Amino acid sequence: MKFVSDIPISECEKTLHYHQFMRNKQRSLPNQQALNPFWHSSEVQSWGSRSTSSLLGIRGTFQSRFEVIDFGVNLIELVQEAKLPVLWAFKSSERDKESTEPANSLSTTDLLKHLVSQALCLNHKGLTRVTEHSAGMIVQRFKIASTEEEWLELLCSILTSFSHIYLVIDMSLASAFNSTATLPARFRWLFRELSNRGSKTIVKVCLVSCSPDMQALSAKKFEENSDVFVHVKRKMPSASASKRGQAKARTNLARLKQGRSKHFKLPLLPRP
Repeated sequence: MKFVSDIPISECEKTLHYHQFMRNKQRSLPNQQALNPFWHSSEVQSWGSRSTSSLLGIRGTFQSRFEVIDFGVNLIELVQEAKLPVLWAFKSSERDKESTEPANSLSTTDLLKHLVSQALCLNHKGLTRVTEHSAGMIVQRFKIASTEEEWLELLCSILTSFSHIYLVIDMSLASAFNSTATLPARFRWLFRELSNRGSKTIVKVCLVSCSPDMQALSAKKFEENSDVFVHVKRKMPSASASKRGQAKARTNLARLKQGRSKHFKLPLLPRP
């Protein structure tokens, strides 16, 4: 499946490992500040526990960027530990950012193509219910798809072969204003289309953003198209408050990574 890897983004596992490394490095800093445990909120908990397709929007600030991205990474780990399928798209490493490849700036079309390629890889590993005939037709559509609408339709067709699946996406990958403004709405369409097709697939989408450049209209559409929306802010604490919060911060992140149900709940869904 060589054609699947021909996309303008770093390898998925490599990118995830980079962010896991950065998260662990950030945790170990001696001056680590107290975190905002927004994952404790009833809104986030409800998104995690409901058994319907839904979109969670997490918008952070420059100061809270580590919590926001780390939440996405932790969520991927939790889903993997639960043996559920998950697709993701994050910015790649600092080294990759210096590359001439457009790995950190994607159009909506490229982002959808990236998600489709991951889903096809899951199918290649036998993690979906797609038949060999259907897989062949999907591969042919992959080779000729070019527009945003065609990639979205293809993603929808592939997702019908899952009983449930998670998508975790860093919105800062979007290269243009139009992408950041319309991407959440594209997933709203995806939910409706799956329902119209009679599919019982449950798609849980988590979009995270901590870009200070997000324009007001993009931010408004981001919130309007989210079933659950959380704006994560961090107030800069005093030196004494920061010191007191270090142990609590590490405990909160460790518990989230361990997937304890009282800190974040995954929906109780049937295994595929």
